[in-house]
Amino acid sequence: MPNNWRSIFGGSTWEPVPNEPGTYYFNSFSSQQPDLNWKNPKLRQVIYKMINWWLEKGGLLAFGLMQLIF
Repeated sequence: MPNNWRSIFGGSTWEPVPNEPGTYYFNSFSSQQPDLNWKNPKLRQVIYKMINWWLEKGGLLAFGLMQLIF
């Protein structure tokens, strides 16, 4: 593991990538919620598209993007 950081909900922040020995993904909260690489321009465009899709539907009270801002 890259380091001994602990996630918000307990356990390591690093989870092994299946079928890729020595490779890990980072999670601030839960191993079922990998953190997203907000520095990736392609990811940003997909997230913007998703947000706009929901906003265009209307009637939306709230949605969370914790993995992007933490």
